[in-house]
Amino acid sequence: MDSCKSATTPWVDGTVLKKCEKQCKDIDAMRYQSLIGGLMYLAVISRPDIAHVVSKLSQFNNHPHEEHFKAAKHVLRYLKQSSAAKITYSSTGENLVCYTDSDWAGDVSDRKSCSGYVIFMSDGLVSWESKKQSIVALSTMEAEYIALCQGAKDVVFLRTLLREMGYDGYVNEPTNMHCDNQSAQFLLKHPMVHKRSKRIDLRFHYVRELFEKGEIEVHFVNSDANAADIMTKFLKKLKHKNGCKLLKLTM
Repeated sequence: MDSCKSATTPWVDGTVLKKCEKQCKDIDAMRYQSLIGGLMYLAVISRPDIAHVVSKLSQFNNHPHEEHFKAAKHVLRYLKQSSAAKITYSSTGENLVCYTDSDWAGDVSDRKSCSGYVIFMSDGLVSWESKKQSIVALSTMEAEYIALCQGAKDVVFLRTLLREMGYDGYVNEPTNMHCDNQSAQFLLKHPMVHKRSKRIDLRFHYVRELFEKGEIEVHFVNSDANAADIMTKFLKKLKHKNGCKLLKLTM
């Protein structure tokens, strides 16, 4: 891959990966898993812009095929083009800020959704995740509500860590969380039984408890300004570039 052509996005537009149901060309699973392991290390440590792609590709570790390996190598082409990308921080003293997002039924195999969140502190990323949800969400509201809960759990961990380290000034006020779904925010702030929400698993109402305790505040953000959008979707060139800008990645 040293002499490969560079790519402007980590994903080829229009590519749909799924488990092979017919005749497919198998590849060496160890070779594929080794590549995905390296990409996952980068995605976790310093490259949130590839987190969603790597999360998708890792779902085929047990039985990879040629198209999966080709998509993984495309990520390497993107990394070659953006090898100088890095997370930067500044001494702004800015408190924790969290953005959450989800797609809905984005997995073509089992129709499960993907949750994504990013957390900033001092104008730089300190935590992020892109992960398939454990249940099938029955609406976009439910998928976004679950994503809110996933982000809130990490916010609580970071608030506890800061408190134990003696930085109480960062946790005296509620942590601001941003979501681009108004229905999920309404469900959070106005508890009620509704035909669209009565089937939501009780464990996801943990985020409502945090809101009532004053640990978090939830605000609406437009999708174009949602920094977590890149964690749940494959974006085209211009939107991907804007997503990296929202992540405060210096290219």
